[in-house]
Amino acid sequence: MAGDDVDICIRRYRPSDFPQVRVLFLEGFVTGERSVLVAATRNVLMKAPVVAVYLLSICGAALLYSLSHWDSFAGCLAVLLVSFSPALIHFLRRALNKAVKELCDQAFTTDMRDISAYYAAPAGFFVAARRAGDETTGEEVLGFVGLEYQPEKTPHTAELRRMVVSPKYGRRGIAKRLVRALIEYAEAVPGLDCIELGTSEFQPAARRLYEGLGWELTRIDIQRAAFVTASMMRFQRPVETNLTRK
Repeated sequence: MAGDDVDICIRRYRPSDFPQVRVLFLEGFVTGERSVLVAATRNVLMKAPVVAVYLLSICGAALLYSLSHWDSFAGCLAVLLVSFSPALIHFLRRALNKAVKELCDQAFTTDMRDISAYYAAPAGFFVAARRAGDETTGEEVLGFVGLEYQPEKTPHTAELRRMVVSPKYGRRGIAKRLVRALIEYAEAVPGLDCIELGTSEFQPAARRLYEGLGWELTRIDIQRAAFVTASMMRFQRPVETNLTRK
């Protein structure tokens, strides 16, 4: 494993990386076992109001079990209670699925549509890559991160965006290496004073990473999709330029 890590390099994005970046983005947000969608679904289904519905369903099942006849008001109520829990779970799953897929669709019609153009200097987009097999195989993209910087809109502030690492290569420091490469790049960008980012309550590992690398929580917003609510956190980190280091 250590030898594989030596072969991993952090470099600027190339247009030829796009097919792998697209697959990895969808894996990180929708299709992967550790995707944002899976984490969000697990989190939402364990919130107190949903757990209360589970308890009501259990009560309904107990009531059904105790009744000798179901063709009564008590029987109808019990059936309603029992069926409410799976119906709610189905509804929440669909709502979350729709919200995350819409987020991905939006990404591929905005900044991820033409990464080279959108993240052209002074912005930047970086990938973690490893040579896969022989020389004819090319490189495998293991993760990526973008630095969005539009001086005409926010002269002194950039945004860390689209942070994804392949689940197959988790817990190997790749995310930290990507973010450190982004910080090092930002330190050389004239006029850039700080980097902001946003993450959600569904990504606790990402929050620990950012806080460990100098980001501070600045605010928490509540977003709603149907009956689903989520805490969205904003972080900020100063950029230590050569001038400020002296």
